[in-house]
Amino acid sequence: MMFNSGAALQTPPPVHQELAFHGLQLTGKFLAMDKQDYPCIMDTITETQMTFLTVGPAVTNYSFICYMDVVGRLPGTICGRVEGGFVANINLTENRMGRIIERLEWYQNHRQAQQQTGEARAHDRQNAHVQAELRLMNGATYPCEILDVSFSGMAIRTGVVISIGSPISVGNLSGVVVRAEGHNIGIKFNDMLSKTSLDTLVT
Repeated sequence: MMFNSGAALQTPPPVHQELAFHGLQLTGKFLAMDKQDYPCIMDTITETQMTFLTVGPAVTNYSFICYMDVVGRLPGTICGRVEGGFVANINLTENRMGRIIERLEWYQNHRQAQQQTGEARAHDRQNAHVQAELRLMNGATYPCEILDVSFSGMAIRTGVVISIGSPISVGNLSGVVVRAEGHNIGIKFNDMLSKTSLDTLVT
């Protein structure tokens, strides 16, 4: 068999590497099949799928609309369940997804800048050990202990088990549960604390 050594070799097209953003902890809400809005946390998003943590019902193949911090309105279709939430396919045009990616890249760069300047949670967390009262969305109240607090959230200990994604208030501070380990709860505030408010909690 003869080969033409002078023939140009064709370079295969580059393999597209799908972008992925992990550990976002973006808060928002989604409209479930029962026509009720449920709080949710977007943990991961790629160009084709997104993962949510929520206490809301998740039915496979149900198409929904969610409204999230940073990225805004997102349509999706539930394609599977994960512990504490679900995975959904993203129903967006290429141009719209491109704008979402730009926002997420800005958000990640902003978080990295905060970490470098010492403004991130890991640098501003302060011990508190203050007795307080928590309130759930259904109006139920329970005693709790604030373990530590930062500009963006707090850790508490309480005698009740609360699911990730649950809206919660502690005193006059409101947020959503982003971590639950037994009776130790991590809360992300809906609004950042001022330095004065933070100092009041730890003094």
